[in-house]
Amino acid sequence: MYPIERCLGRYKRTVRNMAAPEGHQDESHGASKWIKLDMITFEQVHRYVLFNSDDFLPFRQMHIDLLMETNNMDRTSRQQLMKQHRDQFCSWYKSHVDKLDTAGRMEMGDKLVSHAKGPMLDAQEYNRYVVNGVLYRTVDVDKEKKSQNCGVCVTTEDGPTYYGKLTRIIEVTYYNLARYVLFKCDWADIQPNKGYKKDEYGFDLVNFNNLIHTGARVTDDPFVLNSQVSQVYYVQDLINPNWNVAVKTKPRNVYDVGEGEGHNYDEADSYLEHEPFNVNVPGDDIDFVNFDIECARTNVPATETL
Repeated sequence: MYPIERCLGRYKRTVRNMAAPEGHQDESHGASKWIKLDMITFEQVHRYVLFNSDDFLPFRQMHIDLLMETNNMDRTSRQQLMKQHRDQFCSWYKSHVDKLDTAGRMEMGDKLVSHAKGPMLDAQEYNRYVVNGVLYRTVDVDKEKKSQNCGVCVTTEDGPTYYGKLTRIIEVTYYNLARYVLFKCDWADIQPNKGYKKDEYGFDLVNFNNLIHTGARVTDDPFVLNSQVSQVYYVQDLINPNWNVAVKTKPRNVYDVGEGEGHNYDEADSYLEHEPFNVNVPGDDIDFVNFDIECARTNVPATETL
């Protein structure tokens, strides 16, 4: 067999759907399809990307300062001001870039200029995705599986933890070819005893009958970046079936190797989950090092060898 035949054979064995082999994707991404972003999804995705990239912080502060100058701050609360900023920043940023001349755009850089237009309307949608060795699947795919990989959580800085179920995985591309993978989720309400609560044992319980940011409105935020999520799985409460216990998972074959140069390796034993081999068991005084083992039987007569 020629080398090219062996190579083509390997490729052929990776195709799951022989009727459409050109649609096969890498295992880490699962099956994909091209979609057109509707305007609500476009606005939600674009806003989330701009608000979660440090490159746009100076322009966000510029827009906030402009709103403070144009609004009567004696009658406008901080919450109202931030709502205006959130709703108007994307359109303001686009008009701000459009007014720049060639020198101003070159000074900003290609990324900041191209992101003003928003992502391309053509996007890819996946049904599963691997992030840092962790497999995520959408709810529709999870229904056909015995394992559960659709649970996600996002921990905010000095804020609440959001729990959700993954419904869509979308990869968008901007005009400078920058790509972002976003997870759309059904998020449980974070209000106490409505969509979230802690039981007497300290476990987090969520209720997906009460959702927030469903994505029906432009102002909703159902998307998060794939780098921001952690995986959880939900166990239904048998006493209260509407509530689910959220249990955080740890990916397989991932180990805690310390925090670099400052790690104290002398304290490594404190991280052991199992009893080490060199501990002394109470009441066991056997000297395993100097212990002689009798391998010959003494209760039977010796036999002569021929």
